[in-house]
Amino acid sequence: MGAAFAVLVALHVGCALVGFGSVALSGVYGGIARRLDRPDARDDASRWFAKPNRAKWAVLGVPVFGVAALLAGHRLADFAHPWVGSALAVWAVAATVVIHVVAPAERHLRAALAPPPACSTPGAPCLPAALAAPAPAGAATRLLVGTAVCDVAFAVALGLMVWQP
Repeated sequence: MGAAFAVLVALHVGCALVGFGSVALSGVYGGIARRLDRPDARDDASRWFAKPNRAKWAVLGVPVFGVAALLAGHRLADFAHPWVGSALAVWAVAATVVIHVVAPAERHLRAALAPPPACSTPGAPCLPAALAAPAPAGAATRLLVGTAVCDVAFAVALGLMVWQP
């Protein structure tokens, strides 16, 4: 097929693994954030959500490199096959969930798990960490549901691309 096709397929697969992998990991830590009463749960969740999960945005490169690979491989006829349109539709669902569910839930958890700001006035009472931000259980549940949808979408898209029905 050619070097360009191979490189684009590698980028397509790499974006899928990095993007969907980081979304799945975020779901794992979202599950941890649902039960902050367990030993070390707050520390584990706080470490994961301390910084934005930029790797999840690799999901958006999946169709770009997939379509580019088909074009570079002179596989225009594949666009007529149902698996291509189905895979793009599945990706659209996953991307919508990442943008509208996963990313906002991660931001909420990052805010809720951040250490409270230092008191600006010496001697003034500071809020305990538990009261500094809203409880993260709702955001953690939204994150779990969103990542589960993305995990299923990844499995379906992978099946479509491997078996090309």
